[in-house]
Formats: sequence, structure tokens, C-alpha cells
Amino acid sequence: MSGAQVVSWLTAVKQSPHLLGHLLGFDKLLPLHSDWITKCWDSPGSHGLMAFRGSYKTSSVVTTGIIRYLLFQPNARILVIRKTHTDACRIVKAVSRAFDKLGIRALFTAVHGRPPKKTADADSHILFSFKASASPEPSLLEPVQNLKIWRLQRQISTLQAPKEPENRAFCGLLTAKATI
Repeated sequence: MSGAQVVSWLTAVKQSPHLLGHLLGFDKLLPLHSDWITKCWDSPGSHGLMAFRGSYKTSSVVTTGIIRYLLFQPNARILVIRKTHTDACRIVKAVSRAFDKLGIRALFTAVHGRPPKKTADADSHILFSFKASASPEPSLLEPVQNLKIWRLQRQISTLQAPKEPENRAFCGLLTAKATI
């Protein structure tokens, strides 16, 4: 990819994240899903999203949203909170599988200068090589099996958004940048 192509793709992904979903194979995502993704991931505070079953909430806001957020915030730590441990692990695995797709690998390689390598890939967490700062904490994790999050739980005891704008609870996800 040339520099102009990278800038063009990044602009498109930033403004219309449903296009990133298309790259992931979620062909039914629409501009409406871009609105959901940007509301949940780019605006401050907590957000609820009510939509009917089968409206691609998880595919858009959760899976595509996580990948988009990691593209622009490579050092972020994302805590996936779902009803069950199994549901949370499914999200982690879906994101892991997405990074096996050639288009996602090419986009992350163009942006971060090297292919995204999963230095740790388990059912409950993933650690990527594109992080700009070295740390043992995974980029994406599910909390039930990862008891090292006690500092995060102490900081966000009721799952309310912390004071720092880069650490927000929203849409069933919690980003906790460098606080684990």
C-alpha cells in the first residue's frame, strides 16, 4: 500500500467504520452501524444501544469496534464483559480470527509498520505485537479467568466510567488503557 492509500483507508475506517466490517466479512453492515460504532467508541461517557435481535450489534459495535479501536489506539487494553465467560471468550476468539484475515493484516501492517502478530492467543486473552509500549498485559481480555485485573476492579468498582477520557465504559465493553 502506498502512503496515499493508507491515509485514504484510515480516513474511510475512521469516518465509516462499517467498511472495516466489510473487510472482516460482515457484508450486511450499513452506514447505520458506523453511527453505532462511532457513538460507542469515539464519544465520551457510557452508551446503551437498543436494537432488535439480528441487527448486527455484536458484529458491528463489538467485533468491528474493537479492531478499529486497536488500529487507532494500539496500546489500549480492552476488557470484554458479557453475560457469561463463554460469551466473552467467543468475542475474544472472533477478534483473534479477524486478525488472520489478509485485509486486516495488510491494514495493520501499513499503519504500524509490521504485521500484527499475536504474541499470546488464548480463549480469554490476546496480546498483539503492534503495541507501541512493551507490557505484559494483553490487548484484549475476558475478566473471569484473568484475576490480574484487581487494580482495574478497584478503580472501576461499579463499572462506571473513570475520570480519564481514555478509560471509558460503554456498550458492554470496558477499555482500560494501561491501568491493569
